Formats: sequence, structure tokens, C-alpha cells
Amino acid sequence: MTVRAVVLAAGKGIRMGCDLPKVLHRVAGRSLVSWVVAAVREAGADDVVVVVPKGADDLIAVLPDGVTSVVQDPPGGTGHAAEVALSALEGAADDTVLVVPGDSPLFTAGTLRSLLETHAADGSACTLLTARFTDPSGYGRVVRDGDRVARIVEHADADEETLAINEVAVSTYAFQLGALTRVLGDIGAG
Repeated sequence: MTVRAVVLAAGKGIRMGCDLPKVLHRVAGRSLVSWVVAAVREAGADDVVVVVPKGADDLIAVLPDGVTSVVQDPPGGTGHAAEVALSALEGAADDTVLVVPGDSPLFTAGTLRSLLETHAADGSACTLLTARFTDPSGYGRVVRDGDRVARIVEHADADEETLAINEVAVSTYAFQLGALTRVLGDIGAG
């Protein structure tokens, strides 16, 4: 299985309350994005593309050798960021694209490898990583139809029944490259 990784690092991080991009904050001596890049590489990514905002020279400077950066300008949401990243990736339609947020330093290579293994074993077009929280406030809820994910409903858009769901999406996915390419044009900003 050939794995291409996309690390989403173009978000402004407004809730951090400072001018430093969120992914450049340091944990245990390294930037958040450095932990993420290391985890996707250790999980088996053959190529790594990091999506950055315009004017992100400080962010690009911390990326290790062999990592490609692409600029998302203007910002257009997560779907647009993935589309921008795919412009820098070459691969076969059946390659796997691992999409991970750049501010998730606690995802281990083992967790990402498990996601990739499940994706390959199931032969799915998309496999997503989820978590269950005692208090899922603020997170998009995973609404299922049996074992199948029917949709993800953002907290602000959820009714009371959906808010009672404790399984949440953690913005980490494995896609079949061909399937992702076909649907990206249909995704709105956000």
C-alpha cells in the first residue's frame, strides 16, 4: 500500500489568543506540527505534504527535509485545503491519502497505522478515526447507520438527539486517492 500524507496546518488558531500559528506552539521541546509529521512518517507515509497559510515562512522553516509544503491562499476550509494538497501529490487512484490535522501531537504512529490497516482491510473509499468522550461538547458527532457512518454533524448544527451521541470525529481520515479526488469539488468551504 502506498500512503501519501496530508497534514492540515493552515488554520489560524484564533482560540490560542496569540499571533504564533497554532501548529508552531511547542510541546515537549518540539512544535505540534513536528510531532504530527514524525507520526505520519513512522506510520508509513511515503510522501508528506503540509498545507500552510500564506506568509508561513516560520512554519515552513520547521518542516523536516523531504516534506513538501503547499500554500492555501485564500483560506477555504478543510476540503479546500485537501484539494490544494492533492495538487502536490502524484499517485495512483488506489493509493491511500492519510489526512491529519497539524495540531494533533498526541496521535501516535501506532494509532495512524491501525487506521491505515483498517482502511486497507476494508477496501473502503474513506475510513475515519473517531473517539468517544464523556463530554463531547464542541465536537462533530458521528451519526451511524448500523456499523456505517451516515454523517458527521457539527455541534452547532446538532439537535438534542444528536448531541446525546458521544462518538466524535477527530478530523483524521484515510481516503482512496481516486475517490477523494472525485468528491473534493463537491465539498463546500468549511
